[in-house]
Amino acid sequence: RLHRNISKRLSQHDHSDALEGRAEAASVASLESQCKADAALWSSWLTRYAERCTAEPDGHSNGEQMRRANPCFVPRAWAVDAVASAAQRGDLMPAQSLVQLLP
Repeated sequence: RLHRNISKRLSQHDHSDALEGRAEAASVASLESQCKADAALWSSWLTRYAERCTAEPDGHSNGEQMRRANPCFVPRAWAVDAVASAAQRGDLMPAQSLVQLLP
């Protein structure tokens, strides 16, 4: 009877191992197909992005458009606070330096 119970338990483990192996194989296959799908999507996006980066609407390069549209310097709150504190103490030099950075 003990031998039969041991054999029964071992067969249950064998069955569980087989099921686990099949589940793992399915998971790996699913992961591989997902990776391929993701790679295809990224490739498509990168192609469109590269085309957009090289496009020159209105005869201007995108870099030039970005330089015209975006500020050269954006003062951070901590910098403005330091300038304001210095100005309140009568030191206007930091304020003059900050103004020189602005267009």
